[in-house]
Amino acid sequence: MIAEVNTHSTDDTSFLERVEARAEGSTGALVFGEEGKILVEQGRIGWAAARSQKRKLGGILRSLCDGRVEAEAFERAFRLCLEKASSLREGLVENGLIDAETLRTGLQMHIAEGIRALSRLDLADAIWVPHTFQEYDVRFTFRPIEILSAMGGQLFPDLAHAAEDDLAWYLEGGGSGFAFIRSEAQARPVSIASLRGETFRIHEVLELGNWAIGALDMTRALSDGGGLASISWRPGRSLAAWEAGPTTFVATCGDPSGLAFLLSRHVRRRRGA
Repeated sequence: MIAEVNTHSTDDTSFLERVEARAEGSTGALVFGEEGKILVEQGRIGWAAARSQKRKLGGILRSLCDGRVEAEAFERAFRLCLEKASSLREGLVENGLIDAETLRTGLQMHIAEGIRALSRLDLADAIWVPHTFQEYDVRFTFRPIEILSAMGGQLFPDLAHAAEDDLAWYLEGGGSGFAFIRSEAQARPVSIASLRGETFRIHEVLELGNWAIGALDMTRALSDGGGLASISWRPGRSLAAWEAGPTTFVATCGDPSGLAFLLSRHVRRRRGA
């Protein structure tokens, strides 16, 4: 168990859950007057920004480029995108200034920071403005659970990066997975990473996190247990939970071969292979 980061609160998660419920299958904007807005397309979040937000998207993208792009060229292209209302994909990716994955990561970080800032407001005061046109490339939009993991990951960046690598390694054989940090201050764990979990709703993911923490606690209390717990969850699906330092992982596998692959990777990790 590690110390709780004060900037993460139940309010952040509850706010995003309410956004998820309001946006389910919808296309439009949640407008908080002059304080900010959240843009949604078919239940996926394409943009969020708050007036109180400290970092702007341009600054985030520049930091991700890490000196690989000349600052003046980047600023010129970014400013041109804003002036012409053209997409960042067209202005930055197709012109070779950044790659698509960097743009996606930057957008996810910006949206997570924007929603955390907006969560200080009352969602009941937001005005829903529906629209029918598609503005965003779906590759650069996010399910709410992806934003939840990004919000938690910003609080524990080193653990989040390690968790992303671990999920990719353990689940190379298939399945969906999530990583959590146990919270001392609240009942629900902090989600810091996810892999192929876009079909899950936020409350489902947090329930899986609670199950994983409880199952591993029981495993430790009863036996050595190898640091892993596994059960049959739903018809044709299994759950597995394991730990690495302060991070708790849970995976759901529909294919028995995916679970077998995960278990073999866990044995290898335990043996130091």
